[in-house]
Amino acid sequence: IWVLNREGPAEFAQRPSPSAPVLVPVPTAVVSVTATAEDVEVDKYGIAKTIDGKLDTAWHSGGRTARPQPITTNVGVEVRFVFTKPVKLARVNVVNGFARSPKDFTNNHRVKKMTVRTDAGEMEWSMPDTADPQAMTFDGAPTTKVTFVMKETYPGTTFEDVCVSEVTFEEYKS
Repeated sequence: IWVLNREGPAEFAQRPSPSAPVLVPVPTAVVSVTATAEDVEVDKYGIAKTIDGKLDTAWHSGGRTARPQPITTNVGVEVRFVFTKPVKLARVNVVNGFARSPKDFTNNHRVKKMTVRTDAGEMEWSMPDTADPQAMTFDGAPTTKVTFVMKETYPGTTFEDVCVSEVTFEEYKS
């Protein structure tokens, strides 16, 4: 196949290799999510906000309101995503913090470092302090769950809860 580039010479179009793995999104319908800490206003800031497909919503850990005791660092807070069927995990995508606006982003804690656990093991993820999407890649080992364990957060200027706006998963197509 030829492709004509009007700004330069003709170039060959690249066809994907038949052996190249194909990534597909894991549908949110097969994902459930829980957390060890949530804001008291669950409908507004509950953990389900991490998989609602909206960047103007976010999960808030609750900071001082977290039980059984107040937590101001958010270290040890866990977020667990469970799949209704094993997935060949290829990538986890995260929009860190409360990405609705720059002010909301800096007002709240953001994940700086977390442990990511799957059925295949665990890895450390150090995240830059940005609301841009970030991704961690995996080798496709089947898993039924992904757990985030907060190890360190960037401090917020106003609130003490850690926030995550969105999480999506991709798997290798069978």
